[in-house]
Parts: sequence; structure tokens; C-alpha cells
Amino acid sequence: MKKHILYLILLFSFSSFSQKIIFDPIVAPIHSYRMKIENKNGISFYQHKDDLSSLDGNYKISIFIKDVNAKDIYIVENGVGRMTLQYDLPDSGYIRTNIVNSGVFINGYKNGLWKTTYKNKLVKTENWRKGLAIGRYRVYNTKGELLYKTSFGNYGHGKYKDYYYNTGQLKQEGSYENGKKQGEWCDYDKKGNLIKTTYYDQGVPKTD
Repeated sequence: MKKHILYLILLFSFSSFSQKIIFDPIVAPIHSYRMKIENKNGISFYQHKDDLSSLDGNYKISIFIKDVNAKDIYIVENGVGRMTLQYDLPDSGYIRTNIVNSGVFINGYKNGLWKTTYKNKLVKTENWRKGLAIGRYRVYNTKGELLYKTSFGNYGHGKYKDYYYNTGQLKQEGSYENGKKQGEWCDYDKKGNLIKTTYYDQGVPKTD
């Protein structure tokens, strides 16, 4: 009888202990220029740039842009001098934007809730289903004030807007249909001037 009671106590203790063990998902950090984004049937497909394997799992993406002022420079290696492209040096041909995108990829496609931070402040939340835009969408400035909200619903229809988060100036706007970009999409500079217009047909950019 005592053995049975002891067994039950040990079993209960083990069960209680095991229920308290919570494993956080492994988050893989990656720089945006280490990725390749391919348009597959109007959906963005994300790959590792080096081996073209699809991104899969939980990722934290630091967004960089190319440094347009990068030039050839003179370097010395092992006592020998030579000219080299700025872009040949690790990270030196790019500028950090302080924007970080975090979320899950499934076989190269965004899935579930994705969050965007700017200087560690939450500025955007969006939802995806196998690379298609769906559900709630929210954009905030760096003060935490709501700039824009909408829902693309279960079928991915609605107006999209993104902003320069520190100023609240409109950065990009367009529309989604069936979770894909559709029609006219416009990009603006930090002063509000139109710098680019792209037309999409079921997520595929039109070319002249």
C-alpha cells in the first residue's frame, strides 16, 4: 500500500514539474541582405542567399539598405595593398535601418503574426497565411500612437498603408485582393513626394 502511495506521489510530482517546463521557440537572427526574395505566383518566397534554401522557423530580420555612397577603397592585406569594392567587405556596403521584422516562416512563406520594431519600439503588426496577407493590421509611430488600422479579413481584401515611424509620414500605400498585391502601389519619400509607382496583377508586378 505504501509503495502505491509513494508511486502516486512521485508520478504527481513529475507531472507537475513537467507542466512547468516551457521551451521558448528558437529565434534565428538574420540580416536582410543575407536573404533572397522571389515572387512565386504573386507571393513573396524567402530564401537564404548563399544556398537558396527556404527560410523555415522563427526569424528576427534586421533590415539594411544599400549604402549609395560606398566607393572603391584601398586596403592592405599581409603587407600588400590593393583596391577593393566597398561591397566586398562584410556589412560595410549596407546601412542599418533600425527596423526589425520578427515572425515565423513555413517553407519560405510568412505565416501567423509578424511584428515590426523600430529602435526596439513596436510599430507594426500584421498577419499572414502561407504568404498571403490576412486579418488584423496595425501601424504605430514611435510614441505608440496608432497611425492606421484595418483588417484584411479571412480572404485578404483591403487597403494597405505603411509609414515612416518616427515622423508619421506616409511611406507606402496600395491594396490587397485575395491576400496579394493588386492594382496601383505607391512609394513616397520622407517629405511625402511620390518616388515610385508599381502596378500589380494578382501579386505580380506589371512590366512595360
